[in-house]
Amino acid sequence: MRLSRLPIVLLLFGLVLGAPPIAVAQTSSPYTVVVPVPDTSATQRNQAFQAALGQVLVRVSGGQDLSGKDGYPEAIQNAAGIVKQFQYQGDGGNPPTFTLTVTFDQGAVQRLVTDLGTVAAGVRPPLLLVVKAGDGHLLGKNDLGALAAAAGKQGYQASYADPAQLPDVDKLGAADPAALSAISRLYHTGLVLIGQLHANAADWTLINGGQSQHWSTQGGNQDDMFADAGKKATDQLAQALNVIATSDVNGKLWVSGLHSAMDYANLLATLRADPSVRSVSTEGSQDDGVLLSVKAGMPLSNLVTNLAAGGRVMDGGSHDGADASLRWLH
Repeated sequence: MRLSRLPIVLLLFGLVLGAPPIAVAQTSSPYTVVVPVPDTSATQRNQAFQAALGQVLVRVSGGQDLSGKDGYPEAIQNAAGIVKQFQYQGDGGNPPTFTLTVTFDQGAVQRLVTDLGTVAAGVRPPLLLVVKAGDGHLLGKNDLGALAAAAGKQGYQASYADPAQLPDVDKLGAADPAALSAISRLYHTGLVLIGQLHANAADWTLINGGQSQHWSTQGGNQDDMFADAGKKATDQLAQALNVIATSDVNGKLWVSGLHSAMDYANLLATLRADPSVRSVSTEGSQDDGVLLSVKAGMPLSNLVTNLAAGGRVMDGGSHDGADASLRWLH
């Protein structure tokens, strides 16, 4: 079918609402890290600052490993100089164990990323953890520390599912669009790690923008299984999301699932807010979809994967005349 011109109301919305979308609250700042420490000495505190800054740099650079960059060791060594605030918390045990919450100055971190010769790729959305114990109850933050820590080492913040606000887990594991849309509204992400614990094993499903990956782990120690699952999940995400741009690419992007002028306006705002998108213009429309001409700093297939990680869209399969396709989620 021939693409039609967009209704004038859509064009007007596209012109007026071209600004970035309204920011949504996330579980915590990407510039804040919680690090376990054996005591409150200055030596341990400085080591914690260095470990925390390493995690923040990975987050802010979009998952890139900056450790090989000139100046990185010096930057890590001087981490204390850009700490905005820190706070200890103890568990009251005997002997006590402590965590140190460290927040870095946002401007200083961004300048540091630039000084290391890296173009900021944008902070990754959080990884939502949906893990059930053997009896079926949902595990929370206090139970999933090893899993969150493993994800944090690769620059991913963990968020935790609320049992009262969770779509059907089976549908979520199958990447059902309605379930993914609910996750996007509630948790502002398209990245979900689903786990089901058994006696000495666990089954895992990683959802990334509508695509599912499955695997199992075995082991007698639950924290070891969690750490392994966190590393494997973030390794897989790194392969999909950590694409470093080499040159600009021009292509056609088809987006379906647009049911209102506001959907269209929000789509354009989402695209224009992405740091890898250089320009976007509309070619035409058909039914609930639009064909866009996009210039980006990476292949459109990789752009689709990165956009889907944010939760507002999912992979839309193939479409005639388009190099890549998305489906808008409500």
